[in-house]
Amino acid sequence: MIVSVRIALASLWLIFASPILAQPIFSLPFINQSTSGSTVNLPVTVSNFNKVVSAQFVIRWNPAVLQYLTVDHYGLAGMDVDAFGTTQALDSGILRFRWISQTLSTGTTVPDSTPIFRLRLKALGAINTGSTVNITQAIPTYFEVSQIINGVNTIFPDTAITVNQGFIAIGYTVGTQDPAAKNPFQVKISPNPSSANTLISFELSEPEMVHYTITDHLGRMILEQSKAFPSGTNGIEIGTAQIPGKGDYFLTLRTAQQRSTQPFIRL
Repeated sequence: MIVSVRIALASLWLIFASPILAQPIFSLPFINQSTSGSTVNLPVTVSNFNKVVSAQFVIRWNPAVLQYLTVDHYGLAGMDVDAFGTTQALDSGILRFRWISQTLSTGTTVPDSTPIFRLRLKALGAINTGSTVNITQAIPTYFEVSQIINGVNTIFPDTAITVNQGFIAIGYTVGTQDPAAKNPFQVKISPNPSSANTLISFELSEPEMVHYTITDHLGRMILEQSKAFPSGTNGIEIGTAQIPGKGDYFLTLRTAQQRSTQPFIRL
């Protein structure tokens, strides 16, 4: 297990004060028509990866739909198996990542669209099931990137980093690489993680019947409901009594034409 430590770095405010900073971009693929039982390869690619001193984050997926196999194809100098924490990969769908550049004074720079490593998963789910594959954070691993900016080692927190999240659809097609297709309802879960009630907000372009479910990390159904919602912004409040306990959960919203699956954490 990797123990994530927030690095003591100078001047976080430089991130917001300088308009010339090129924010790092991390991307996972969006894969349609996967076959149940097949191996799915997901390279993590980067852009604007300039003078980076360190990076750490978590990759999460639904372990009832996708099974962890391995990580390979290391693309950064000094990266090896010790950069990955896999103790929760099989049972909870959580891969922890932490890497530190071998050149702390200048950081590491790679060309845009460089794969920094490859995550390999097995598609377990039946046809018409799917899972997001999200770059995010889960305590104790915060999502942070540190970079040399004007000679100073500076943290980019998760709010300053662009992420193109992944999705695996087994036996069906959800959409294209357009980010809106990965989250067609523009779902927001707040707060996330949470130990209290959770508000789920989403957008509809027209009035529709929405079927929504919550499953745990083993794919067991916790909540299942259908309701007609108007066009525009809508909300669903999930109370603490509706979730059986602490852990990792997955919300799926589905209409006749679209679906979106998003992870959330109950503390």
